[in-house]
Amino acid sequence: MDQLNKKRKRLVSAERELNPTAHTEHQLIFRDVYNIDRALPVLESGHGYRDFELPDQNILRIRVLHPDKPEHVSGADIIYERHSPDKDQASIVAVQYKIWKGKSLLLSERTQKQLDRLNKFICERKLCEDKTAVGAYRFPFCAAFLRPTDKLQTANQKYISTGEHIPICRIGGAPKHEYKKIKSISLNSEVFEDFFNKGKIGSRHLTYRELSSLYKEYAIAAEDSVIIHAQEFQ
Repeated sequence: MDQLNKKRKRLVSAERELNPTAHTEHQLIFRDVYNIDRALPVLESGHGYRDFELPDQNILRIRVLHPDKPEHVSGADIIYERHSPDKDQASIVAVQYKIWKGKSLLLSERTQKQLDRLNKFICERKLCEDKTAVGAYRFPFCAAFLRPTDKLQTANQKYISTGEHIPICRIGGAPKHEYKKIKSISLNSEVFEDFFNKGKIGSRHLTYRELSSLYKEYAIAAEDSVIIHAQEFQ
């Protein structure tokens, strides 16, 4: 009987791990930043951010703005930063999460206002333009994305939540967006992070002075949590 009870408990536990459960936007954001396995060495976890060492010796910082004031003024839930400390510069991507149903997202008035703020924060500053870019092939310098995300995820999922990333400049005026219509212009979760980590997507390179000035205007971070010094991670 004891063996049967143990087996039953293992099966129940396995079922819980495999069956998807509903998550809130808040839960998904914090799990994607702090709890998933990125197969990258973790360098530091600070107040509102986490640092990883990339294979090319650059540094990935994922910064959480949700749900505090910086999110409300910038329109971004999280910001990815790809730092090159030896060059005193970084590339960034700002992302707004939204839960969709059945691979379909209806843009509410509140969501549209968030995207308008994200457009002002990133696009109107022309962070997606780089007239000096030369060398290896890369995609456009899009740096502001809407992320429709699946509400149902496995309970103990160790990988990033499933969802899509759409450049906000490609959204247009349609109030409803379906996967079948946006799949040609979107990137799924794994591809998005892989491309950003390799420098294939993201903003033009910003000097640390530019990044500090931008973040100061939007109350995003203190000076000592913007700049990454190369010697810190040697």
